[in-house]
Amino acid sequence: MEDLSQQPETAETAAQEDTSIVEASAGNSELATQPVDSSSESKSDTKRQLIAKNIADFLGEIPTRVGETYKKFQTPIVSIVLIVTVAILLKILVAVFSALNEIPLVEPILELIGGCYVVWFAFRYLLKGSTREELRLQINGLVEQFLNKKTKSS
Repeated sequence: MEDLSQQPETAETAAQEDTSIVEASAGNSELATQPVDSSSESKSDTKRQLIAKNIADFLGEIPTRVGETYKKFQTPIVSIVLIVTVAILLKILVAVFSALNEIPLVEPILELIGGCYVVWFAFRYLLKGSTREELRLQINGLVEQFLNKKTKSS
């Protein structure tokens, strides 16, 4: 059975829905109703088209604006991206090593390997003056290759 609380829409309620509420004068706080005519519908369509055109123009300019911004701030942007990338990689590396440290005997073995390498490096390169000079030349060669510059070897 039909619900009696729902009544069919009458011409009176339809006319009320077709009205829009606009503020009267600025000094008067009462609201007045004006019927919506077809000219206001065409004005709203024109406004919608204008808004859509403005949005399309804005979205069309985004690639050029991003390119200009990148050219203007290229060095800081690249620096920030590199810093974020290094931070993410360090976080991943720390997670991998902490997972490895949970395995029994892996942590002490890695510490032993690291200690042995430090002792070997100290005996190989740091005890004699000639081996220190060799290490300095190797470091300068790596710096030249990395920076693509000539460094002064004194």
